[in-house]
Amino acid sequence: MMKSKLERLLKAVLAFVMTITLASGFQVVNAEEDENPIIPSEDNSEIYYSVNFIYFENNIEVNLEQQVKAGEDAIAPIVDVREGYSFGGWDKDIKNITQDITVTALYTKLEKYTITVNYLFSDGSLASESYIYI
Repeated sequence: MMKSKLERLLKAVLAFVMTITLASGFQVVNAEEDENPIIPSEDNSEIYYSVNFIYFENNIEVNLEQQVKAGEDAIAPIVDVREGYSFGGWDKDIKNITQDITVTALYTKLEKYTITVNYLFSDGSLASESYIYI
């Protein structure tokens, strides 16, 4: 009889201690697997990192911040066409984020060509105005 009351008391005390321990920011692990079953944790929240995307929209530089859970992938914004440039991707990998990073869009300047078309008669005279294509 005494043993069962003592066991119940010990279980109640242990449950109380574990509740206080968990509430104060510690993590309890299986005591049989670890010699030190209570280990401190930074806090009970999940860790997020800032991923800043820098790109152009309507030829205006945009800085878009995204909060990404540690170890997960960032989601790249859709990049509009930048006049005179082609989009070539991002300068950093945005998978498995483990720190705050800034990611910049890569652009390649497009070459500009001017083509002039002249329509001539067989005698070499101008048949119509020249057309210029850029």
